[in-house]
Amino acid sequence: GNGRSHLVHTPVYGADVNIKSSKAEIRLDSNGSSTLDASISCSGVFYDDYSELFRNNTESQKKMLASIFHLDNTQLQEYTKEENKDRIPSVKLTAKLSVAHIGTKMSDRWLLPLLVYHKTNHGLKEREDRQHDIFIRRATQLSDTTVYIIPEGYSVGNPFEPVTVTSEFGTYRMEVQLIGNKLYVIRKRVINKG
Repeated sequence: GNGRSHLVHTPVYGADVNIKSSKAEIRLDSNGSSTLDASISCSGVFYDDYSELFRNNTESQKKMLASIFHLDNTQLQEYTKEENKDRIPSVKLTAKLSVAHIGTKMSDRWLLPLLVYHKTNHGLKEREDRQHDIFIRRATQLSDTTVYIIPEGYSVGNPFEPVTVTSEFGTYRMEVQLIGNKLYVIRKRVINKG
């Protein structure tokens, strides 16, 4: 080369920087439909999950945003996106969606999904004969809050006790709170490096 090139080590960021935070406010209508106002903020390693939005055409952006929510029959009404390419890159998204129906209505009961963000149905396979330790390259932090605005004439049934799981891999906490006519589903997961 020209003698001016040199290698530098990429900084290793922890859970205080590798953050994905989401909030959804779902206004339920007694006919089963709802509107959803959502926001997502990501930084660090989570930036890559959404950076594609800034390079795709509008139709692809709408499909990607609608797919974030684990709800059927959603229609994206409007959205905004903001990208920051500073030393620690970040993305902020907001969206307004209409949902034709959410959950399952049975007679005078309405069963609602507690989680509308970041659902997963897979994990590490349990193996008795594991030959290598599990290694997590980056510490991360994920939090989301879903707020259901309950329509008049409905009430929340059984209380939900908070769940906390702590292990060498990190912590997970989920709690449900009813304040007035708003049902808050709050979840936080911290994954440790190592």
